Amino acid sequence: MLAVSLMTALLVASCDDSTSNNNQADVIHVDISDDGTGSDVTVDVDTSDDGTGSDVTVDTTQCATPETDCSGVCANLDTDALHCGTCVTACAADESCVAGVCELSCPSGENACSGTCVDLLTDTANCGSCGAGCSGGTCSGGVCSCATGQLLCNGVCADTLTDTANCGSCGNGCPTSGTCDNGVCTCTTGTVACAGSCADLSTDLANCGSCNNACAPTATCDSGICTCAPGLVACSDTCSTLADDVNNCGQCGNACAVGATCISGVCSDCAAGMTNCTGVCANLDSNLDNCGACGDACPTGAACNGGICECAPGEVACTDVCADLASNVDHCGNCTTACANGAACISGTCACPTTAPDLCGGTCVDLTADPANCGQCNNECAIGALCSTTAGTTACVCPTGMVNCTGARCADLSSDPEFCGACNTSCAVGQSCISGACTDCPTGQVVCNGVCVDLTSDVLHCGACRNECPTGASCTSGVCECPTGDVNCGTACADLATSIDHCGACGNDCPAGASCTSGTCVCPTGEVACNGGCADLSTDVTNCGACGTSCAVGQSCISGACTDCPTGQVVCNGVCVDLTSDVLHCGACRNECPTGASCTSGVCECPTGDVNCGTACADLATSIDHCGACGNDCPAGASCTSGTCVCPTGEVACNGGCADLSTDVTNCGACGRDCPLDATCVSGQCQCPTGLLACNGLCVDVSTDLNNCGSCQ
Repeated sequence: MLAVSLMTALLVASCDDSTSNNNQADVIHVDISDDGTGSDVTVDVDTSDDGTGSDVTVDTTQCATPETDCSGVCANLDTDALHCGTCVTACAADESCVAGVCELSCPSGENACSGTCVDLLTDTANCGSCGAGCSGGTCSGGVCSCATGQLLCNGVCADTLTDTANCGSCGNGCPTSGTCDNGVCTCTTGTVACAGSCADLSTDLANCGSCNNACAPTATCDSGICTCAPGLVACSDTCSTLADDVNNCGQCGNACAVGATCISGVCSDCAAGMTNCTGVCANLDSNLDNCGACGDACPTGAACNGGICECAPGEVACTDVCADLASNVDHCGNCTTACANGAACISGTCACPTTAPDLCGGTCVDLTADPANCGQCNNECAIGALCSTTAGTTACVCPTGMVNCTGARCADLSSDPEFCGACNTSCAVGQSCISGACTDCPTGQVVCNGVCVDLTSDVLHCGACRNECPTGASCTSGVCECPTGDVNCGTACADLATSIDHCGACGNDCPAGASCTSGTCVCPTGEVACNGGCADLSTDVTNCGACGTSCAVGQSCISGACTDCPTGQVVCNGVCVDLTSDVLHCGACRNECPTGASCTSGVCECPTGDVNCGTACADLATSIDHCGACGNDCPAGASCTSGTCVCPTGEVACNGGCADLSTDVTNCGACGRDCPLDATCVSGQCQCPTGLLACNGLCVDVSTDLNNCGSCQ
């Protein structure tokens, strides 16, 4: 084949009859393909004519094994750094070609491991070979040596007697929070190994009673038993009331159709005359939250009659409340006009009462007696002074027995340590003012809050000023002591044998309804302790006859036995009820009638003359909670007369309550005028206890107070 190919090439060259320069060398490169023998030959044919007839020459070359022709260059792709692996791959300057792969060129005695030159004889991260770890040990001669008692485990020297990752043997890991003792994984007392962690099977929600036994999210794990709250049953991942749960109606997983309700564990439509409003059966003719249509709520004070919200006669709907525009202080004359603080709404017009006839800054005041507005608005009297009007003249005056020494406050010269006996006389620190004279405290006493006290016996200052003893304790030799048999439980002395707040131990509260006997919480007669609460086994559907015994859906617990309900009754909250007459379940479970209403044929009805005010039926003419309109609460102490709130004689309405301005420390002399802490209100004036001064809203002893030393700061 080689001969034929060569001859063909020569014939092609010799048959060129074109004219040319006889001295020009024409070279044809002919590549003769492999014929199966492994010989690839390149032939250069010189076709120039020198006139002798012998102008054709042939040059044949071949790369020696294992080299490869790379564009005319023979290269060993396994070792050539310029042609490493392929003809076009060149290694970097600091790399060499090894087995056709560019590798880092390391100094003699080192090897490349992950791009770094290391000594495999000594490197603890690459001991003997790349990646062979020897953490915690020594690498010598390429062999890892661990300390006595340790083993090489996955590149780390480990003490298999104590290592929780290699306990007893390499790779044997202990559970989370476990320990390794003498090569054995151990959980702490009271816990066991579950799925790689130590768990307390008595309380662990994910491992309750046994490993991987998970409780529902809303359940608790009590003594290894998943427990739902009384009346609930564990269904998959939730605690459910099977009697009315639309997703678990009657039994777990039994979901009612969209729009249906679950009544006594049976999926059903609402009772006749009722409509399902987002899972609630409502009578659209009378339901205040769904009047005429689901979601249409009536204003506060309105009634729903025949599906139409109606305010009481004489009232109009003001956004979300029914109001009598003739008397409502928030909607006086129209829905948007609110009366000033202390004012009344009379025939649709705001008016200040006779006890506070003047208007100052939106508040009704008496300019003849208000210390904050004496004679005119914002004319404030000195601290402790009274606003008095005599013979038509209004002025600030100090109470009898007190004088104004600074223009800012009234002082009692007989007891005030800052002005003791005279306006220019101040007592020394540690003295009190007694009968107008600065006096040292009796031997054994010190001044606390302006009063001489005995720190050895005063329960409010026991051992030190303001060190108050617990309730029930006494102060003996400066030490608070509880009565014999009682224990100091922080804020109070307690008899651990009888205290329901500290039964058997401080802070151990008994369940609601239980008593504490001999340090043990005891349930009332007829009840027993079940799952952290008291239960009557004769009536409790979740503990019927015995703790933990639950009645089936549709049954009630009667005399400790689960019993089906009589015909015409259903179970609501574990009790058989008649939905046509039960005021707590009128027409549907949990549809409670307002206080005072009756349930007739499954519909709540208020007595004649009363109005349904949501939670109660009310006579708007006399009800202090719904005076004149539903939701209109009278101030504390007031009465409701003909639909109008009236304060007792001598009191006025202040900030939602009735107040006697002559004695009320939060409304002293005027609504909203607070007296300092510990002060009293006398004849409408704030007065601090003897020996104390009013400083920045507090009664303080300027002889001892660090923030007001010597005088108010």
